[in-house]
Amino acid sequence: MSGDRDRVILAEIIARCWQDSTFADELVGDPVTKLREAGMGIPEGKVVKVFRSTDKVTYLGLSHGMKPEEYMQFASAYLAPLLPIPEGTELRLVQSTPTYMPIVIPAPPKQFVSGQLSDAELSGVAGGSGYLATAVNVATSANVAAEANAAAVANVAAATNAAVAAEAVAVIAVVLI
Repeated sequence: MSGDRDRVILAEIIARCWQDSTFADELVGDPVTKLREAGMGIPEGKVVKVFRSTDKVTYLGLSHGMKPEEYMQFASAYLAPLLPIPEGTELRLVQSTPTYMPIVIPAPPKQFVSGQLSDAELSGVAGGSGYLATAVNVATSANVAAEANAAAVANVAAATNAAVAAEAVAVIAVVLI
């Protein structure tokens, strides 16, 4: 999966998962079909699995194309701030391969209440601002895997750090590996 178009589509899918648990369950059950229905180009033979982070389990995505020094940068940037891991929570790493694509749906930011977007917020999503615009900006501004991991880290850290929770409100993260 690549390209800004796919990143935008996946950002929309993440926002929809946050608001519609039935859709999220359908995405987990048949991700290839749901992603193709949304307009994403998923190559034949590509295995896709969706991982949904919760307040107890956070998934972080790794690209199979990472170099050894990038793993060290990842550990320093994304794991170190989470240590020690709060009791009763888990961090799970998932890694892509050339034929396998994990997609991480981050837990919604703490201030996001499922199904509670106002008309103005919904209009902002449709008009290019709000949650979706933030997702598009995040997804296209830097390494997508790193951004997805940053959002997942923010969601975990939000449980113990109110300052990080404020940042998490504006982040919809995407794992496109």
